Amino acid sequence: MTHSGDPGQHNYFHIMLSGAMSQLLVVPLIVAPLERIKVIMQTSSQVQGQIACLRLIVTSEGLRGLFKGTMVTFARDMPSFATYFAVYDWLKCSFNETNHNILGTICAGALAGIAGWTVAIPADVIKSRHQVNAGSKSAIANARDLFKSRGLRGFYLGAGPILLRAGPANAAAFLGYEAAIKCIAMFT
Repeated sequence: MTHSGDPGQHNYFHIMLSGAMSQLLVVPLIVAPLERIKVIMQTSSQVQGQIACLRLIVTSEGLRGLFKGTMVTFARDMPSFATYFAVYDWLKCSFNETNHNILGTICAGALAGIAGWTVAIPADVIKSRHQVNAGSKSAIANARDLFKSRGLRGFYLGAGPILLRAGPANAAAFLGYEAAIKCIAMFT
């Protein structure tokens, strides 16, 4: 990402594609298995720790059980990260015209995080329901059931806390990112 010049001159298709593609290895190798362990631990009082949860999944479902929900995790993370990086780049360029300091980075990072999570929340809700439901064979069936029982609002369960966290967490992340870029530039 570059932050100089007119935001209209940036290739946002490439930025979005890069954001989406950044998840190709991360989701199946790290995110989906850890998310599966997390949602089971959050919803089961019988599991007494991460290792116990890992054992439970592998014993009851085989190694494949760790990867339940991988496709819906892709459906959550690829559009989310595409949005996240494009919004950050566009806002950072826009803010640079009027605000060359830390405040521009903080605002761009916070708003990018909120935008990325706004895109991610429906798939995140479906993913969590699918991963925790032992009898679930399909995230699509879970989505249909959720729509029947809660309507469109059901796809935004937990949106308030997620979006409240997204602003400051991503402002801090991009503040660190920009500081690291400046630090590296000083030594090269």
